[in-house]
Amino acid sequence: MKPTRFIFICMLGSAALHANAGTLCNPDHIAATSPSSKYHVNQDRTITDITTGLEWKLCVEGLSGNQCEKGQATSFTWKDALLYPKIFNKEGFAGKTDWRIPNVRELGTLVELRCMNPSINTAIFFNTPPLPLWTSSPYSAGPDFYSWVVDFGNGAIFSDDRTKPKSLRLVRTSTAK
Repeated sequence: MKPTRFIFICMLGSAALHANAGTLCNPDHIAATSPSSKYHVNQDRTITDITTGLEWKLCVEGLSGNQCEKGQATSFTWKDALLYPKIFNKEGFAGKTDWRIPNVRELGTLVELRCMNPSINTAIFFNTPPLPLWTSSPYSAGPDFYSWVVDFGNGAIFSDDRTKPKSLRLVRTSTAK
């Protein structure tokens, strides 16, 4: 039993806490999958991913403020999530009206595999809750009532029942790369 404790303590000792309380990152043994250098922080509370050309809302839906510190993450069924951008785009955000739900590959590019709770670069995406987020991608290998989800608690990508509420982060294709 003592060796198990020792290994556990050593593993914790090599990890580092980041900006969000409770975020656990291990920069010593895993290369960054979502480094700050791949992002451009815009003045309009959006983030441009230089490598993909995608522009992300800084905050998960329901959160606001300069560091996403206000409010609570909103949850949607998949059906309601698909309808949300149409309603959201009536008012627009950051002067743009083409926001949408990302597909599974797009949302997966935000996952920082060396971090947990949340599994995202918190130096760029402040106060991201460690929650699963919907993608627009249906799960085609199984029942027609499942869709793909990216869990920012642990970085997992999985399919889930469309009636179970999840949060959202909106994206658009940027005109500037």
